[in-house]
Amino acid sequence: SLPEEPLFCEIGAGYGGLPTKIRNNVPNARFVIIDLPEVNAIQTYYLKKVFPKDTILGFQDFKRLGNEILKENFKFLILPTWTVEDLFIEQEVDVYINIRSMMEMNATTLKFYFNTIQTTLKENGIFFKIRHIFGTAV
Repeated sequence: SLPEEPLFCEIGAGYGGLPTKIRNNVPNARFVIIDLPEVNAIQTYYLKKVFPKDTILGFQDFKRLGNEILKENFKFLILPTWTVEDLFIEQEVDVYINIRSMMEMNATTLKFYFNTIQTTLKENGIFFKIRHIFGTAV
């Protein structure tokens, strides 16, 4: 069962569709979205249109606050991939999500993300992963 204000982290969130669905069903959820900076721009645009009243923080906020940013009152924190190792302290994330983007990563990047997930996922947290192989979701 999730806490009252769960922290989700999606690695490779596309335009932000899944966080939108979760936010609509879990109103107190907070999201950290980790992706390429080009995609961060699309996510920020989309989520601001869908949730105009929500606080959405980004890279400039992270540069100013560092990992203290997680103590801020936000619904979405949208960051580029290189911020991950400086963002989380042990066991802060309730749910990690990755849908189909880890298959595009090299072994070094995968090892980094799996180590991060292992050390920052709360006890009894959830790692939800879908991969795509040969035209089918697995």
